[in-house]
Amino acid sequence: MQAEFIEVYLDDCDYSANWEQKRKHDSVESIGNRQLLNYFRRRNAIIDQKQILRNSMLRYASLLVLFGCTGDTSIKQYNDNPEIEIVSHEVDTVFAAGDEIFFRALVSDLNHKIDDLTIQWLVGTEVICEGQKPDTLGESICSTTLATDDTQIQAEVRDPEGGFAFDILIFTVESNSPPTTPNIQIVPNPAGSGDPLTVTISGATDPDGDEITYRTVWFKDGTEYSNTEGISATETQKGEEWRVMVYASDGELESEPAEDSLIIVNGVPQIDSISITSTDGFYNTSTLSCNANPSDPDSDPLDITYSWTIDGQNAGQDTTLMLTPQIAQPTANVTCTVTATDTDGETQTAQTTETLQNRLPLLSDVSLTPTTPTTVQDLNLTYSLADEDGDTSMLSIAWYVDGSLVQQGQENLASSFYGRDQVVSVELEPSDVYGVGPTQSVSLTIVNSPPQGAALRIDPENPRAGVDDLHCALETEPIDPDGDTISHLFSWMRNGSPYTGSTLDLDHIGDGIPSSETADGDTWECTYTAEDDTLSSPSISIETEVGPNVCYGYVSNTHEVSSCTIYETQTQQSCVPTSSGVTTCYPQYCDTGETNQPQHNSDGSSTGAYCSDWGQCEGNPSYDVSGQAGWDWVSGWWTCTYTDVTVPVTVYGGSNCGYYYTCDLQQVSCGTPDECTP
Repeated sequence: MQAEFIEVYLDDCDYSANWEQKRKHDSVESIGNRQLLNYFRRRNAIIDQKQILRNSMLRYASLLVLFGCTGDTSIKQYNDNPEIEIVSHEVDTVFAAGDEIFFRALVSDLNHKIDDLTIQWLVGTEVICEGQKPDTLGESICSTTLATDDTQIQAEVRDPEGGFAFDILIFTVESNSPPTTPNIQIVPNPAGSGDPLTVTISGATDPDGDEITYRTVWFKDGTEYSNTEGISATETQKGEEWRVMVYASDGELESEPAEDSLIIVNGVPQIDSISITSTDGFYNTSTLSCNANPSDPDSDPLDITYSWTIDGQNAGQDTTLMLTPQIAQPTANVTCTVTATDTDGETQTAQTTETLQNRLPLLSDVSLTPTTPTTVQDLNLTYSLADEDGDTSMLSIAWYVDGSLVQQGQENLASSFYGRDQVVSVELEPSDVYGVGPTQSVSLTIVNSPPQGAALRIDPENPRAGVDDLHCALETEPIDPDGDTISHLFSWMRNGSPYTGSTLDLDHIGDGIPSSETADGDTWECTYTAEDDTLSSPSISIETEVGPNVCYGYVSNTHEVSSCTIYETQTQQSCVPTSSGVTTCYPQYCDTGETNQPQHNSDGSSTGAYCSDWGQCEGNPSYDVSGQAGWDWVSGWWTCTYTDVTVPVTVYGGSNCGYYYTCDLQQVSCGTPDECTP
């Protein structure tokens, strides 16, 4: 706040220009200090306004005495601007569009009385309160309705000398419009005495998308009655006028009310409960009673009538009905209908139905024979069946093996349906033409039998030491009379002693002996036992004697082919030729014109075969012997080892491109397997 400036003027001096400049300076300084003061006030700083103004006066006060002029002198005090602050709301307050808002401001002035000040309020650039005078406490109040595009309000104050100050409050206005009037209807319409009243509401919308709730007001005969959603049945009587008004609300604004009304008419008689009773059950020989409790909401006298039907056919008009087998059968539906009529002719009907019960056949003395059957014994069923009503009785018979249905209808079950340890049960269900009785069942377990019928052989028939594996094969597989799963157990004796070394699993676990375990002259005995899960068959045995190692010279892969060339990769014994330049030799390939099997001599030479086509030797191209006959194309011979190699083979000519594998062309005794010379 700029303090006062005091000057001494001489009458004959003109200082008007300096005065105007100083006046403007004072106004700017005053406004700046006022805004600074408002800034601290809004941050709750404890600052004494008067002290600030006082300090400002002392700081900036000066006495300017101008000399050098003659004339009268006068002293003039500069005017301070008034102060104003909007105190009713904080900055950024949110208002609802359409609401009337009251704004309050406080003013003060150091040089003038409060009632000398003039105040006006503006929203944007529009003056909304003009020429106001503050009250004795310096308070000014202005009310207005804000629109959504309004963003600030400004309060201005002026003193009589033109001093001016203002304050601005920034705010936000949110739009809010009331919901539309809903559509309503009282239900039921028409409504009678004792009818509860409710109101259906629909169709209300809110322009602002606000959630809508409803306020309901009921009027009875023109007087407000309740704000509940509905009227209970005990509150309505004939002749009453009921009116309802419903308001839709968005939480702040309510719609115009929707309205509906009706007059309560004569109430329909009520039958709250109806029942049929009997002292001895519901059978076709029972006496039935119909019980009902009709009432009238208007307390009118009622005319009560009864009607009986059996499966839709009329059977009586009294409160009781006596049944006989001639008019009712078991499972028939017996219905009692009660009709109540008041003096205005309004009626109410209620009915109830009971189904007559059937006494089912009785089943007793159920049993199966024999009581401990084997897999070759049939089962027979015995029982007794009687019907208390004398109806035609029927019996459903179902046979189960381990829970699975296997046969129906017959009173016996053949042994072919079950096996050892299986549980056989029979279920019996009695019935008559009206119903099915409780099921009875009886069961038993089939006893077990061991496997039988196995026969053995040892392959090969004449095993070679160190060459042939021994295979104890089942020439005849064992069978189990009960169809049980069979386990195969093999054991071996070598030269009369139990063998515990390595075995082979050829067809079954442990049914083979590897060739590496055999020696010339060994006697091997195989013993076999068949087992189910509880019983074993008698054991059977077979033995064989191992002979010396025998080497077989052979021609591999003799073939016949039609006119084609086939490329294959085959595994065979390697040949080591003695002739120089020959790196790989293949055995002969014969297709047609073969005169006799080749003879492999112990010295390595071969004779005696004629083939129209031959294979070839790789290495020296001059050894291509396709079409040559006999084995004379090689000057020398080769030896064979047991080492297998994979080599490409080209096949020529033939009739059908089929391969025929042969062996055992020549049997020659050898020393050791890996040095056998054919």
